[in-house]
Amino acid sequence: MLGPCMSALSLQEQVFVMALFNGGTAIAAFEAAGFTAPNRKALQRKCCYYTSLPRIVAAIRENDARKMVLLGAEAQAALAAIVRNPTHEAHFKAVKLARDDGGFTKPVEKIVNMKVEISREEKVRQIRQWATAKGLDVVKLLGYDPGEPVDAEFTEAAVYSPKAVDPGSAASTEPDVHDLTELL
Repeated sequence: MLGPCMSALSLQEQVFVMALFNGGTAIAAFEAAGFTAPNRKALQRKCCYYTSLPRIVAAIRENDARKMVLLGAEAQAALAAIVRNPTHEAHFKAVKLARDDGGFTKPVEKIVNMKVEISREEKVRQIRQWATAKGLDVVKLLGYDPGEPVDAEFTEAAVYSPKAVDPGSAASTEPDVHDLTELL
């Protein structure tokens, strides 16, 4: 029994669509359906035209869906044959697949939430330990030597305040874009 899209085609077009599913090329299916042309190039163009027609495309999709349904039944029969044969190399996999698809195996869901907090000192210790084990330079990994205190000199600077600047100077017209409290 043909579906509505296949039924809408001419008999020759139906044969063409059916022949597409027998393997081979579209040109071979086109020739098997009895289509002709003066030369091979013209036959190819005619075949390309026919395979782009919406009614042909719809019939191909319809026939493909029908074949997939039938293929599903064949797959089930093949799976059943493997399940019934305990000596088959894929027997266990087939049984598992049948159980899983049949809904006999209950899915297991595990949710694990972990919160790990590591101090900066602990991170540096772990990096130093890992680098030593791998023979790597800790200073190159971290960008500084974690074992040596850093000596530095600094000078105190006055905090910029727009109120302290003379209102007539150029500096008073510039907005204060630096919030030093965030930097300290």
